[in-house]
Amino acid sequence: MSELVHVCRRLIRQPRVPLLAAATLALAIGGSGALLSLFDALLMRELRVPRSEELVAVYPGLGEALFGIPLPTLVELRQRQQLVTDLCGYARGALDVEARGATASYRNEGFTGGCHRMLGVRPFRGRLIDERDAPVFGEPAPVVVISHRFWRDSLGGEPSAIGETLRANGVELTVVGITPPSFNGLDADQAPDLTVSLGMMARLLGRRSDSVFALYAIGRLRPETTLAQTRAQLRELWPTVWASTNPPQPGGSTSPAAAATALRVESISRGLSAQRELYGRALYFLLVLSGILTVLAFLNVSGLLLARTAARESEFTLRAALGGSRRQVCVPVVVEGLVIGLAAAVAAGPIAWWTSRVLAATMWTRSTPTSMDVTPGTGVLAAIAAIGLIAGIVVSAPALMAVALRSRHTRPTGTYSVVAVSVHWWRRLLVVGQVAVSVILVFCASLFARHLGSIRSLDPGYESNGLRWTRLELAYGQPRTIDQVAYFRPVLDRIDALPGVVGTALSLGFPTTELRHVTALLPFRRADSVGDSAEASGTLEYVSPAFFGTLGVRLLEGREFAWSDTEGQEPVAIVNRLLAARLFPVGDAIGGRVQYATANTVVNLLVVGVVDNFSPGDVRIRDLPIIYLPLVQNPGLMSAPTLVLRTTNVMGLAEGIRDAVESMRRHRVAGLQTITQQSARFQMRERVLTGLATAFAGLSLLVSSIGLYGLLFQWITTRVREIGVRLALGAQRSSVVASVVREGLLLVFAGLAVGLPFSLAAEQAAQGLFSGLAARDSVSLVVSFLLILLVGLAASWWPAFRASRVEPAEALRQL
Repeated sequence: MSELVHVCRRLIRQPRVPLLAAATLALAIGGSGALLSLFDALLMRELRVPRSEELVAVYPGLGEALFGIPLPTLVELRQRQQLVTDLCGYARGALDVEARGATASYRNEGFTGGCHRMLGVRPFRGRLIDERDAPVFGEPAPVVVISHRFWRDSLGGEPSAIGETLRANGVELTVVGITPPSFNGLDADQAPDLTVSLGMMARLLGRRSDSVFALYAIGRLRPETTLAQTRAQLRELWPTVWASTNPPQPGGSTSPAAAATALRVESISRGLSAQRELYGRALYFLLVLSGILTVLAFLNVSGLLLARTAARESEFTLRAALGGSRRQVCVPVVVEGLVIGLAAAVAAGPIAWWTSRVLAATMWTRSTPTSMDVTPGTGVLAAIAAIGLIAGIVVSAPALMAVALRSRHTRPTGTYSVVAVSVHWWRRLLVVGQVAVSVILVFCASLFARHLGSIRSLDPGYESNGLRWTRLELAYGQPRTIDQVAYFRPVLDRIDALPGVVGTALSLGFPTTELRHVTALLPFRRADSVGDSAEASGTLEYVSPAFFGTLGVRLLEGREFAWSDTEGQEPVAIVNRLLAARLFPVGDAIGGRVQYATANTVVNLLVVGVVDNFSPGDVRIRDLPIIYLPLVQNPGLMSAPTLVLRTTNVMGLAEGIRDAVESMRRHRVAGLQTITQQSARFQMRERVLTGLATAFAGLSLLVSSIGLYGLLFQWITTRVREIGVRLALGAQRSSVVASVVREGLLLVFAGLAVGLPFSLAAEQAAQGLFSGLAARDSVSLVVSFLLILLVGLAASWWPAFRASRVEPAEALRQL
C-alpha cells in the first residue's frame, strides 16, 4: 500500500507523461469497448424468453428474399414433421395507430394463436394473443396486445388501458393485454409496440382473407434434436407439403416459394435482425482493427514509460547504493503501469458509452429509430477493466526489464550506462512495432477508401442531378384498389405543373432496391409463334408512363408505357438491353413475347420497348436482366408507390407536392429525398467501415510519429556531446541532419518490412466483406507506404533540426 501511495504522489507531481499515457490508452480501450458493445448487442444478446436457445425459424427463401408461408401450408407442415414443437406463424410490419387523439406509425408483430405461449411469455396485464383470436380459417378477432413501452408512453401507464379501443389503419381494435417490460418481441432491431393476429394484420393491410401468410414459422426444437437434423427433415418434406396445399400451376411452372427447395431452418435465439446480417462480419473485422490499434497504444505507452524510467536512472542508482533490493527497485515500475492502465480503463467507460451510441446511430438508416440497446453491459465493462489491467502489465514490461537489467549493473560503462543502452534498443524495437501496426491500419483505410470511391464513381445509367423521390403512403382506412388512371394521372399532372418540376413518374421498387436483396430471380422464357424459346433469369419492376423519360434513360427501341395500358388491355412489357440480348439475340425483341410464372398462372407479355441498362437502386446493381411492367395494369400494386421527380428548383417544392397529393385524401407524402441521398444510404456499411478504418489509421500515424519523434529526441539528448565534438572538428550541420533523419527512416523501413505481410493478410480477410474489392491493390499499398514515409520524415526532421543547432562550445563544456 505504501508503494501505491508513493507512486500516486509521484504521478501527481509529474503528471504530463502519465496523463498522455492514460489518455492514449483510454482512447484505444474506449474505442474497442464501443465495438465490443455493438458486438454484444448485435451478435451475442439472447432473447429474454425461457430456453431461447431452442427457438428456430423456418421459411422458404433465396438469399435475403422471403416468400412467405400460406397458413394452410403452415398447418400441414406442423402436422407432418416431428422435430419442432408448437410451430406457429410470425410476420412483422408497421401500422398507423390512433391512440387518445394522437396518430403515429408503430412497429407491429403478427402471430398465429399460441405463439406467445410457445415463447413462454406471460402477460404483464390482461392476456395475450391465443387461438380464439387467430383462427387459421375464419374471421380474426379485432383485438391487440400492446407493449409495456407503448402502454407507458402512449396510454399513460393507466390500468384502464385494458379494454380501451385503438384505431389501427382505420380499424378499431380492443386492447386485451400488455406484454412484460422484459419482452421486446422477436425483432432485435425494432421492438414492436403492437401485436395482432396474422389474419388481422392482413386485414389491416387491405389484403384478402385467403392471402394470409407468415414470413416465418417459428417453434422450439425437441429435446436432443439438433438443428442439422431438423433442417434435413424439413427440407425433405417441403416439396410435398407445398404441393399438397397449393394448386399446380399451368405448364408445370413453379412459384418462387415452391422453387426454394433449400428451406431455411435457423436458430433465432438472438432474435431476427437485418442489422446483424448487414454488419455481423464487418464487426469481426472492425474488432480486429481496434485490437491492432490497442496494441499500437500499448507500444506507444510502453515507449513513454521506458523513457520516463530512463530519466530516473539516478534514483535507481541511489536506491541500489543504499542497499535496496531488486524487488524494491522493480515494484514501483509495475505499480506505476498498473495505475495508468486502470485509470485508462475508468476513462474508457464513458468513451465507450458515447462512441457506441454514435456508431449505432450512424449504422441505422431507417426513418424510425432502433430499439437496440447498445449500452455497454456488465460483460463489456468487465472486458474494459480486464484490458486496462493487461495494459498496465504490458506497458510496464519494457521499463521493468530495463530496470531489472540495471539492478545487476550499477556502474556506468563508458559514457552510457547499461540502462540507457538497453532503453534505447527497447525503444527502437517499440517504434518499429508501432510503424508496422500503422502500416496495417493505413493500408486497410486506403483499401476501403478506394473501394468506396470506386462505388461512388459508378455510372447509375441515369442522370442523378435534379432527381428526387418520395414514398406515397396509403392513408389508413383507404382502399388498396381504385381506378388508378382516374386517380394518379391528375395527381401527376398537378405535380408536373409545379414550378421547377420537369418530369414525374411512379415506380414500385426504384430507387430502393438493394444489392443484398437481389437474390431471388424469376425464370423468364421467350415464346413466340414460331416456337423458338430461350430462357434467362431476372427480376420484375413496375413503373408508370414517362418513367424512363423522367430518369433520362435511353429508349433504344419501341415505346414507353401509356395510360391506355390498363388492366383490361393486352399485358405489355419493356425489357432492358441485357435481357433483350439474352432472349432476342438477333434483335427482334419488339413484338416478341416473354413468359413468367406467378403463383397460379403463366403470364404472357408483349414486348413493346427496349431501354438501356440502369441501376434499380444500389448503383452496384447493373448487370441485372429486368422486365418493366405498367403499374396501371397491376392496380393492386399501386397502393403505396414511389413518386420520382425531375426538378430544377426545390423552393417550396415539398409543400407543393404535399398539397397536390394530400388534398386527394388518399395518400400521405413522406420526406422528399434526392437520389444521391438514397445511394449514400446503400453505401452506409462501406462508409462506416471506411470512416472507422480512417480514424484508426489517423490515430496510428499520430501515435507512431510521436513515438518516433520521442525516440530521436532522446537519442539526440544522449549524444549532444558527440554532436558538438563533430561540429567542432568541422562536420557540416547538414550531415548531422542527414544522420538523424537516416536513423529515423531506417526504423520506418524496418517497420514497413515487418508490416507488409500482415497488411497482405488483412487484405485477404477484407475480401469477404465487400463485393468487388480489388485483389492485391498495389495502389493502396504504395499510397500507404508513401504516407508513412512522409510522416516518418516529418517526425524525424524536427529532432534533426534541433541536433544541427547544437553549439560546439556549449557541448564541449559538458566534457
